[in-house]
Amino acid sequence: MALTNTSSWIGDGSDQSVLKSSSSEDGVSTISFSSAKKGTPFNIRLDAMNDFVQMKSFFFEIQATNTSDSSLAVGLVSKNGFLPGWKTKGYFYNGNITNGSAGLILGFGSPIKSGDTIGVYLHRESGPCRVIFYHNHRCLGDGFSLAVINDVLYPCLHLSGKATVKFPMPARDNFPTIFQREEVVHDHVNDPYSGKWVIEQALKGPDPHELFLPSNSKFIFTIAKIDKTPSNGNMQQYQLHIKICNSFR
Repeated sequence: MALTNTSSWIGDGSDQSVLKSSSSEDGVSTISFSSAKKGTPFNIRLDAMNDFVQMKSFFFEIQATNTSDSSLAVGLVSKNGFLPGWKTKGYFYNGNITNGSAGLILGFGSPIKSGDTIGVYLHRESGPCRVIFYHNHRCLGDGFSLAVINDVLYPCLHLSGKATVKFPMPARDNFPTIFQREEVVHDHVNDPYSGKWVIEQALKGPDPHELFLPSNSKFIFTIAKIDKTPSNGNMQQYQLHIKICNSFR
């Protein structure tokens, strides 16, 4: 059962930032907003007039309809943590896990782009308070696992640039059933290269000789298809991503 949509979105008070929101009869809010200048984020949060944010646990989704040339983060914030620009402190996902100003877990997912759906599940039924993120309905697992938080937390969007998103009013009893991180499923017929690869052997030097890899070392070696029209005819382009301690592309 969907909750009654008697909510609105409010901005963080940043000068010259823009926020427009409208709701349809089916309970979907369309939100268009932009920061005053790129590099200085604009934060907006749900200003709920119903019992949605008063629920102990809840789940909501944001559908990014237009986020071209912008950086969008989706998450949760308390009233006290909701401040202008980089001062906002909360629990966010933008491809990384961030508190609103600093990256806490890099490479947790992929940057949010137009057409993506981001889900946020605040789970505080027992044990630690968990903030679980979903990207295009794929569970990414716990972005945050914290001590018990009794503060009211509000859905919050953190934007540098300009974007339009949709916010379907959440259902009271429609919670996810998957909480652990799911692996990416690749179409290996039409895209045989994307995915994780195992490094069997490493060589170095102009006269190549084997580079010793410690048995306890961890390398994440990923190839991803670039969803852009190739500039060199019909040749498909791929992006190589290697993570050791930091990420390199």
